[in-house]
Amino acid sequence: MKKNRIPWMLIAIALAFTFNPNIAIIDPLPDFIGYMILSFALGKLSMLNATLDEAKHAFEKAMIVDGGRLLAIIWIFGMEALSERSTSMLVWCFVFAVLEGIFLIPAYLKLFKGLSELGDFYQSSSIHARSLKSRSSYTEKIRNLTVVFVCFKAFMTVLPELSSLRGGSSLDGTSSGSLYRYIGVMRGLCFIPVLVFGIVWLVKLIKYFKRLSLDCELNSALVDSYAEKELNHSGIFAKNYVKTACWFVLIASVLTLDIRMEEVNMLPDVFVIALLIPALIYFGRTVKIKTVSIKIFMPLYAVASVISHLLEAYYIDNYTYNAMNKDTTAFFVYFASVAAVAIQGVMFICLLSALFKEIKTVITQHTGYVQGKELNVEGSEARIAEVHKEINKNFVCAFDFAMLYVISDVVYALYGAFYAFMNVNLGFLNVVNLGFGLAFVGMMAKALHEMRAAVDIKYMLE
Repeated sequence: MKKNRIPWMLIAIALAFTFNPNIAIIDPLPDFIGYMILSFALGKLSMLNATLDEAKHAFEKAMIVDGGRLLAIIWIFGMEALSERSTSMLVWCFVFAVLEGIFLIPAYLKLFKGLSELGDFYQSSSIHARSLKSRSSYTEKIRNLTVVFVCFKAFMTVLPELSSLRGGSSLDGTSSGSLYRYIGVMRGLCFIPVLVFGIVWLVKLIKYFKRLSLDCELNSALVDSYAEKELNHSGIFAKNYVKTACWFVLIASVLTLDIRMEEVNMLPDVFVIALLIPALIYFGRTVKIKTVSIKIFMPLYAVASVISHLLEAYYIDNYTYNAMNKDTTAFFVYFASVAAVAIQGVMFICLLSALFKEIKTVITQHTGYVQGKELNVEGSEARIAEVHKEINKNFVCAFDFAMLYVISDVVYALYGAFYAFMNVNLGFLNVVNLGFGLAFVGMMAKALHEMRAAVDIKYMLE
């Protein structure tokens, strides 16, 4: 029972990533991380209820949509004109508010509907329980409160940005009659009520899932049902483990992209490690992983990324690019940051190579013919090997783009030196670097998708 317990509190922890207000398009505590955690927290329950399985997939879609904020941030802060930036901020805030309504509200409704169905099918003293003075159950109350909170949070995020709808503007992007000059105050006034509402919602949510975790009858029945499925359908679990691990790897790949504000990367690559660890855990549930090289390169990559980020931020805060011409300390700090970027890139390539070796093992053991329909004919092994080779080609291509991405990252890190010593503005290198980064992420997405599809095909009869 302890091994197969239902992770109710993990669901609450996942939703803790979604309670905080957004500051315009920026989400200080990214919601997509919460949706990702929620997706695999629902893994066991999704095998016991079709509606919860739909909710799991719905949150995966919401995760992809919310992850698009990173690209929107690149778009907005890549604009030099403040007037265009403010208008673009309004547009993207409105777009994501609408998308949240389209994807997130149905996901929550399916989540609580699925929980209600569990209460109908299994003996439970918590799901349909209600207070003496209420006609609605605790599940219905938290469902309604969640929908109201999602709508309120989206509305209060867009509201202050409406101040950018003005007539004329001056050279600095403001106008004498424009409310946009008070945008900071208005965002703060909208931030506070959402934060208070979010805390209230989160506290009630934690109480609700704690109540479910203490329902012994329900949990015992769910664990017994899950154990029966686990015993009879091992392929289902292999598919789910690989799928979950692939999501972690894909999000980790996205986080390697540099989101720069005032020339400083706002997402240090140390966050990549935080996602690769659970990815390896889930891959390790399907194959025996040799993690020696990964254990070596993961901390080295994390340390290099932190040092690189700190040196870059220190130089930007204390010096200009021209300072390295006159100040010896500025010169050494700048090239130390470039060296850190180069070392970080080498560690990234080594880590990626070690990760791909483990993924190759997953491909070898969990792709091929449909299990239960193996054909013992001449040449079948060769054809399976060809299938494995085709899947591996995508990862080889992703690795090649990663190499180009790292090289362009180092070249872009030298941007200031070109400007200071040669008076050459190579700002386009940022676009080149981002292009290789997006190509790497796109190829990783393709490779992981095809591997997942091949695993699904092998175990399609379960």
